[in-house]
Amino acid sequence: LDGVQNRFFIHLFQDSLKKQAEGQEYYYNVIDYLEKSKSDHTVFMGSKILCNIDLRALLKIHQLQGNEMTVVYKRIGSDHVSESDLLFNVDSEGHLEEAIQAKKGEVGSLVNLCTDIFIIQTDRLITALKEGQTVGATADLGQFLREMISVENTGLYEYTGYLSNIYDISSYYQTNMDMLDVHKFTSLLYSNQKIYTKLKNEVPTYYSETSEVKNSHFASGCIVEGMVEQSLVARRTKIHPEAKVKGAIIFGNNEIKAGAEVSYAILDKNVTIAEGVKVQGTKDAPIVIKKNSHVTEDVIGGASA
Repeated sequence: LDGVQNRFFIHLFQDSLKKQAEGQEYYYNVIDYLEKSKSDHTVFMGSKILCNIDLRALLKIHQLQGNEMTVVYKRIGSDHVSESDLLFNVDSEGHLEEAIQAKKGEVGSLVNLCTDIFIIQTDRLITALKEGQTVGATADLGQFLREMISVENTGLYEYTGYLSNIYDISSYYQTNMDMLDVHKFTSLLYSNQKIYTKLKNEVPTYYSETSEVKNSHFASGCIVEGMVEQSLVARRTKIHPEAKVKGAIIFGNNEIKAGAEVSYAILDKNVTIAEGVKVQGTKDAPIVIKKNSHVTEDVIGGASA
């Protein structure tokens, strides 16, 4: 991705499902990509785990162990998993004993969460995909690799840095709030692994004399004239005088007008909160306001607009 000679490819999961239903080779695009890559190893990452992992260290452990596939896991509290998650029973030497489906409602104990980060020999993956689509295996590549755990020579790699498992609105909200904790923020963003983001050069955020800000993050281009506490505010948002924002995630191009109050809420892009209007959720059930909304009446409790 970092040079003229490199390319990236986008394939839609729905296309694979359609091809599978029509009896076609639904892993063709993936296999074609892998064959043309000419790489010795392939890394697969799911989309709901937030972490900062050193893939070079993972590759080194994978090569030292001599396994066909290595899976990354993290020890977390059982109240931070969903029923769609896979858990590992690990022996005292760090070897995989059993992979089991998570159960919701178990609180307090530590579990070994499968992060859906896999590294596998590319040739072996290509062979498995070709065999899988001939017998009607799942079109979901992540689930396909999960099912390979029980049949392959699989090793484990324990990740010990910051990690968040995002599987619903509440966990998404809490993960963002974690970034207001200096230790978690630093662990994720300022480790030895650099994080590259899209550049957006514009004027810095302006704080007027009437503004009052406590423990919050602001992107560039904002105008802050009201009170903001324990919140994350994206680019080009305007918070008018006497407006109050607390425990909120504010996406870009929003406007919180004079006297409005927003607490424990997630506001998508281009949202306007009218003067004096209250949007109030709770820490456990934040309110979500959809993109391009103009909120003119109070939204209180667990409702979402």
